[in-house]
Amino acid sequence: MKDYAPHVSVIDPLGPAIEHTKQVLFRPFDLERWLALGFCAWLASFGSGGGGGGGGGSSNNRYGNPNNVKEWFFQGRDYVLGNLTWIVPLVLLVMALGIAIWIIITWLSSRGKFMFLNNVIHNTAEVKRPWSMFREYAHSLFLFHLVLDVLGFLAIGAILAGSAFLCFAMWQASGPASLWVLALLIPLLIIATLAFALIKIFTTDFVLPIMLLRSTYCVPAWQDFKQLLSSNPGRLILYLLFKIALNLAIGAILFLLAVLTCCCAACIMALPYIGTVLLLPIHVFKRAYSLHYLRQYGPAYDVFAPRANSSPDTESPVTE
Repeated sequence: MKDYAPHVSVIDPLGPAIEHTKQVLFRPFDLERWLALGFCAWLASFGSGGGGGGGGGSSNNRYGNPNNVKEWFFQGRDYVLGNLTWIVPLVLLVMALGIAIWIIITWLSSRGKFMFLNNVIHNTAEVKRPWSMFREYAHSLFLFHLVLDVLGFLAIGAILAGSAFLCFAMWQASGPASLWVLALLIPLLIIATLAFALIKIFTTDFVLPIMLLRSTYCVPAWQDFKQLLSSNPGRLILYLLFKIALNLAIGAILFLLAVLTCCCAACIMALPYIGTVLLLPIHVFKRAYSLHYLRQYGPAYDVFAPRANSSPDTESPVTE
């Protein structure tokens, strides 16, 4: 299959993306517009942020002694087995709440992604109309993410469980065979994590715009993108590498800003919604950059091109 475009660059979309960001946010500047668009961006990234620090270890000899650690482990196991009547219902309740929260977050994020995408494409700042307008698209994306997350949880969970079992076996009686298997599981864990992360990146950056362009659901849009990916693997790998470099540069700037303000800026930017509004130029730029990159593959991938049967004021029918 031939390439879709004679020339595709990761540098060329930077200028149009910056200009598009200026057009959306600063020409003219409107605080109400920022707040509405910031809400869509916050909803689109709902649940994708993360944070949290790791705890430190203790150098107490009680825990440094392997015999004491084993004794503590078996005491804990006996305690759990002796209190299953209330531990099992508590664990099931926590799991049910966690699953419910995860489903709600995934659903809201799917709606927000299309709201934010539509606003960036058409230079609008609407909330109510795109919320209802793209419900079928968002529902398709929601189901896709549910299945993907479940598969990712099962795959990565199985690798982690196998690694934990081998670590436990080596802890009780070290064996070279278990060590070799563990050495194979760690790269497998990295590969699986990267694979699911790449699927999510490609879905957000390219599959969502294709869904709007084709008026189709997530799986058919992915089939369309797979053809593009198979014809241009090197270009898309370069896109990912450049995006990593771009994110590192943006992160370095934000880190420097946090240091110069004695972490005050970092605390404000960490606030839900407020931080998204303050960082809205970055969110709009990233969304515009992927769209301007995609349009280099030809008119069939240009979300900014006028469509005869599609306009921002009319809802396109969804087809499979």
